[in-house]
Amino acid sequence: MSQWRVLLVDDSADTIELVRESLAGEFDFCALEDPERFFDYLEVAEPDVVLLDLLMPKVDGFAILSELQARPALAARLPIVVLSAKRSVEDQKRAYGLGAKLYLTKPFEPDRLRRNLSIFIESAHLPERPKMFKVSELDRQLKLRASFKESQLGQVPSGGQAPEGTVRSGGRGYRPPGLGSALSHLEEDETSPEPRWVD
Repeated sequence: MSQWRVLLVDDSADTIELVRESLAGEFDFCALEDPERFFDYLEVAEPDVVLLDLLMPKVDGFAILSELQARPALAARLPIVVLSAKRSVEDQKRAYGLGAKLYLTKPFEPDRLRRNLSIFIESAHLPERPKMFKVSELDRQLKLRASFKESQLGQVPSGGQAPEGTVRSGGRGYRPPGLGSALSHLEEDETSPEPRWVD
């Protein structure tokens, strides 16, 4: 496994494949086509750098950057590199103002993209962080998490006593054993019957 993991958030399958090929052999690469799943995916993927498109349906890159600004602890440890077809100075200023560390444009030369990322990572002095899951395991882990959220939260085992380590929401809910730190970011929200995922 390569030392640095790069997560590309882009709704274009063609772009994902091109970036995958561009970074092959030098980076641990994963991709997300649905930006609405970004924050859930972060918990599983644990990227060192995020490559972020700006032009996406439903949730665009600017919205993700804005949400990250509301989560300063997460934003501080997660460098965002914009990779977008939006080339105007205004868009670049807006992205940098929202915390982007580097702005790259499409179309791109594969070698140049790889060099730019290598230089950026080297100059940023990013700490090495061991990963919980391999890239090949990420989709399965995300599905397990989604299934757990849908079917288990809000349920207490028969007997009425939630086990130790329970994640409570509105006074109910439990976490079955084995999920460990994968769910360590759940936070109680007494105003809502469902838990929130937070950084």
